[in-house]
Amino acid sequence: MASSQRRLPSPVRGSGKVWAAVSWCGRCSAPSTTVMQQAHRRRPWNPDDYAGRVPEMVAAAKWMCTTVPYQLVTGRVVLPWALQGLRPAGHALEIGAGSGAMAAQLLGRYPALTLVATDYDPGMVAHARKTLSTFGGRATVKQADAAKLVFEDDQFDLVLSFAMLHHVGNWPGAVREALRVLRPGGRFVGYDALEAPLVRLLHCGEGDNVRLMRRGQLEAELAGLPGTDVQVSNSCSGLVVRFRVAKTS
Repeated sequence: MASSQRRLPSPVRGSGKVWAAVSWCGRCSAPSTTVMQQAHRRRPWNPDDYAGRVPEMVAAAKWMCTTVPYQLVTGRVVLPWALQGLRPAGHALEIGAGSGAMAAQLLGRYPALTLVATDYDPGMVAHARKTLSTFGGRATVKQADAAKLVFEDDQFDLVLSFAMLHHVGNWPGAVREALRVLRPGGRFVGYDALEAPLVRLLHCGEGDNVRLMRRGQLEAELAGLPGTDVQVSNSCSGLVVRFRVAKTS
């Protein structure tokens, strides 16, 4: 194997819950104190940095989303944990759906659900269309910027976000959009990665394409939106935040 090739890091596990965060580290092959410190030092976020563009996942992360092991883990472990006991029904939207693996699991398990799967990356959109083609009219796939959704207000019963907000330069804008397109009483549910040296290390080849939220930032953002029954909890030793919020009726 050529020395320029790198191995993908293994998923991080904590308290029986899996954080399926996999990325490509093009500059380092093993953690060290120096690398951890460098990965953790980031300049302050500026919204102007992302004006007119949407960051995309690196090639290895896209590839991982299409593998059979990823689909098995998402369906059997991650999805039940992320839904927090919710049984989806009605009309749902998944932002950052990637290959459509989560959407396929949802549609296969919950027959009362119809779903619109979106992603910004054209390649992922094409792959999701193939993945979800067997569900006929219950599934629609569209290219969309999560921070500038093309949908009308009050359109969905459920909006889902599975470990994708940190890939949106303006993730607070994506949260606001999720609440906007929800119908009164609808829920915004999902999880995401939190700023931490280990998480930053796993994304060290992506530079400013990743904007990780810090503890308390999601709660602060939701506090200014029309939401109720807000449930936010940190999991996996503080590496992941899981959330659930209902739109005010």
